[in-house]
Amino acid sequence: MAEFYKFMRSGFAFFAAFFLQLSVLSAQMPVGADTLYGNEWIRFDQPYLRLKIASDGIYRLNGSQLLQAGVPSGNLSGNQLRLYRNGQQTPLYVSTDGAFSDQDYLEFWGQRNRDELDRFLFTDAEKEEVNPWYSMVNDTSVYYLCWSESSSPARIALQNNDLSNVPPKTGWCWYENLQYFTNAYFKRFIGEEIRYSYYNGDGYAKGKLAENALDVPLTEWNNNGQAVELGLRMALDLGEHTLEVRTNDSLLFTQSYS
Repeated sequence: MAEFYKFMRSGFAFFAAFFLQLSVLSAQMPVGADTLYGNEWIRFDQPYLRLKIASDGIYRLNGSQLLQAGVPSGNLSGNQLRLYRNGQQTPLYVSTDGAFSDQDYLEFWGQRNRDELDRFLFTDAEKEEVNPWYSMVNDTSVYYLCWSESSSPARIALQNNDLSNVPPKTGWCWYENLQYFTNAYFKRFIGEEIRYSYYNGDGYAKGKLAENALDVPLTEWNNNGQAVELGLRMALDLGEHTLEVRTNDSLLFTQSYS
């Protein structure tokens, strides 16, 4: 889905003024040593084409589609195109750096929304967020395409498929078997009518069950490789809980929580 979009200064001025009066509801996002508000990348003097993406994949837009969406084609050149997601440039492949015709195209790797914004709701997302691979709000990511020469373009470079002088095959490689669940939304509560307002353990998971078993198949095992690592993310409610880890029905580890 594509939409023609232009950011208005007045709208952001009202937004900022509103939150100055209610400072507790600030929209700051600490990223390393920086404190961001999310609009640092916007140039208010140019329009943007808004692209909505809800699944991972390679996406292509040709010159004819851009023209139909409202992108001016008169003097557009490939080296003007920039694509942004969450305030950062997304690398593009463009068929030409010169004049962009109806048959020319751009391609990019698009990703659905995960926890890129959700994690700012947590004091420590690495410890408190139960499912960083599935958004608590929306699967859809929004990309913004603009045509400008104000910044250096992020580009995907062509690589020749040169299979000469290849190295010998390795004896083993790492493989990650990731499983996550979206059956139910979990939030800590005291009772059915009283839930915590802060975020700790929030997110989509398998759901609250009296007994919950999860099998992780270890296929093509190689004894000459490094040790296998098992990682687990879970959130627990009130009451006693016991975790057991077994391999081939042999108990390796157990721990109780409350």
